[in-house]
Amino acid sequence: MADDEEDTLFEAPSLPSRDLDLHEIREELPHFRFERILSHTAMSTVWSAWEEVLERKVAIKLLRNVNRDPAFVQRFIREARTLAKLKHQSVVVIHSFGRIRSNHCYLVMEMIEGQNLAELMRPKLMELPQVLTIITQVCDALTYAHGEGYVHRDVKPANVLIDKRGIVKVVDFGLTRLTRDRDPGTLSITRAGYAMGTPEYMAPEQAQGHGNEDHRADIFSV
Repeated sequence: MADDEEDTLFEAPSLPSRDLDLHEIREELPHFRFERILSHTAMSTVWSAWEEVLERKVAIKLLRNVNRDPAFVQRFIREARTLAKLKHQSVVVIHSFGRIRSNHCYLVMEMIEGQNLAELMRPKLMELPQVLTIITQVCDALTYAHGEGYVHRDVKPANVLIDKRGIVKVVDFGLTRLTRDRDPGTLSITRAGYAMGTPEYMAPEQAQGHGNEDHRADIFSV
């Protein structure tokens, strides 16, 4: 997304903050047949959907009520821009991104049929060969991202998906940070003294909230 397109996202007329119902979502995105909710948080919902024109399954991440937290919108846009630039078999693919008239942003991604690592770990202990296979793919994806100048900053089991073929996909790049000046127009989402990430998997330097962590923070999380 170009910088002027990003500015347009923020300068769009503000509407009252409210949730969209499924009927409204379908009106806004008529080329998709929404099927079921995959995940739901206070700020976003991820849907399983069918893209009618291209006849493929997709996942649609819908950010609700963008007026409530502009910083969260910045992270959402960062995720879209980051995913669009990263091309790796273990990084989820982005198909499209935009903002709909009801003051909501959306991200259309490839659909991953499978489980996240947190779900996979829950019923029983995993066998060592399976653990090594997953960790190797996670490290391969992160090595690629680091080589492109990005730090994920929220590596955790819930952000590691394993599809039915055993292929790992690292997701949720909303906290990604550039480690070098590859894109001067990219928004900064780091606030001094504010730690961003998941405490259980956060590197000590990240927990301090200075925003100067590098690829070693992701290695710590792994």
